[in-house]
Amino acid sequence: MIRTALLIPLLFLLACSDDGVAPVEDSEPYRLSNGEAWAMIRDNCGQEEFCLIDVRTPEEVAGGYIDCAKFMDWLGGEFEDLVDPLPRGNTYLIYCRRGNRTQEARDAMVALGFTDVFDLRDGWNSWVDDGYPWTVD
Repeated sequence: MIRTALLIPLLFLLACSDDGVAPVEDSEPYRLSNGEAWAMIRDNCGQEEFCLIDVRTPEEVAGGYIDCAKFMDWLGGEFEDLVDPLPRGNTYLIYCRRGNRTQEARDAMVALGFTDVFDLRDGWNSWVDDGYPWTVD
């Protein structure tokens, strides 16, 4: 009986060990942190193959935006028409105020055949709060 009592915890520990097991990958690798997004913007802003898309309303954009962004208001009702002419093979990074509209816009772009589309996970508010660069007209 004592052997069984010692054996069960030992088997449990071995079964729960993570030795040799690969870590679980991020299930949403297209959702970028502010730091990841900043690296992408810094390295690619101005490149023909990269486009930063701000999907906020004109009123929101008037308060400031990330330099080199193109404005395509998700709530304006013409988003799909605005992105449809863009090259499908380019890299796109989308952002909105808090990160909710970016997911919807990304889903719409993927449905249109775009393959390299990322979004700023926590949005504009977090970007500004964390001290990343932005501009205002």
